[in-house]
Amino acid sequence: MFLWACGATALKMMSMRNYLVIIILGLTGRLFGFGLQGYLSSSLYSFNRENREQTSLQHLRLYESFYLQGSDLGLENSRVTLAGLIYTDPVNAFNNDPVLRIYKASYRADLFSGGLTLDLGRQFVYSLATSGRMDGVMLAGSWRKLRFKGFGGAYVPASGWTGDPVSDYLAGAELKWSAKTNLKFGLGISGKNHGRNIYHSSFTYKDVEVPARLETRLAYQLEYNPGVTQFYIRGRQRLTDWVLTELTVVASRPLAGFKDFRFEYNFREPRIPENSIFSVFDASNTQDFRLSASRKIHGSLSGGFQIRHIIFDGERSDVLSVNAKLHKVQATYIYQSGYGGATSRVQLAGEKSVGSFNLYGRITLGRYKLLEGTWDDLATFVLGNRIFLRKRFELNTELQGLRNRYYDKDIRFLCTLMVRI
Repeated sequence: MFLWACGATALKMMSMRNYLVIIILGLTGRLFGFGLQGYLSSSLYSFNRENREQTSLQHLRLYESFYLQGSDLGLENSRVTLAGLIYTDPVNAFNNDPVLRIYKASYRADLFSGGLTLDLGRQFVYSLATSGRMDGVMLAGSWRKLRFKGFGGAYVPASGWTGDPVSDYLAGAELKWSAKTNLKFGLGISGKNHGRNIYHSSFTYKDVEVPARLETRLAYQLEYNPGVTQFYIRGRQRLTDWVLTELTVVASRPLAGFKDFRFEYNFREPRIPENSIFSVFDASNTQDFRLSASRKIHGSLSGGFQIRHIIFDGERSDVLSVNAKLHKVQATYIYQSGYGGATSRVQLAGEKSVGSFNLYGRITLGRYKLLEGTWDDLATFVLGNRIFLRKRFELNTELQGLRNRYYDKDIRFLCTLMVRI
């Protein structure tokens, strides 16, 4: 309670600072004649964790996030976007506290009556062949049934800091063609490099070598939607040895009373070269088969299921989930077996609006088993509330709890005040 009271005081001080920033930004926008919108938010995240040996750990993390967008600055129909996050922990500070992350800082302008769009600065790029954040330039446009995009710049990893803008780069281009209203094609190429030291991991029975760079890729895509049927395929291949690195196939249509009977297949090469965090499913080639469907049962009662079969490095894992939903209450049963751990749990979630309060909650009860472990009990809960005040203010509070074989209690509290500009 002491942490929460201190955090509430800190949150109040930060929100007052946000309010002053809004006034200054609003006056600046009026003075220079450009529109300004977005939001500023102050967040408090605290938790008290106690293990079976009665050893406790406390954290109080403070977050200041912002998303600001100015229009008609310099050129008509232009847009400036700035988004980022600052966080610190005054109770158990990290070595690099406080931390600043700039996620987006870009200037966008429409050229030639909207025929071309130019983006300059830090931005997130998603294309057929790759995705990632960069400090660079992107040019996009359309002509008749064709849409094209080209981009290039210094690659920005998750740390938010580019090591060497020359060797760490992200570049590519794509072309999409709408042959018919229900038939589309796409072709893309990309080059992505993240210079790092080569290192190994032995979290599995074999070492995994992580290369310091990524290869040039070619991507292709097909979308075909005849009537109520939907079909989608996308593949990515390395140009150096023409090896398939990713493949996604999706087919769906109403069938046997189900409004969305869906099959999905995903093939992925090890994705560790793109991420510095290891996981079991990223250590080898992965094939993921999914079959899902949903249907209306009676009145407001609906239900659905999803079956997943995962193959990686000769191992298998199966996941089954079944859900039923009535109004705004949903019950889900999840069962997993095979390599990667096992679980059997029931989850109940719901939400309800009472006046200006928007209440929501979720509780999970069940058992789980880690790799080469034994079955243990698991219980979690989430209780939250969203309140909208005077159209511009939104207050979100959330209480979370966890109990398993490692912790007698793990209580977390989240409070966020967001101010819209």
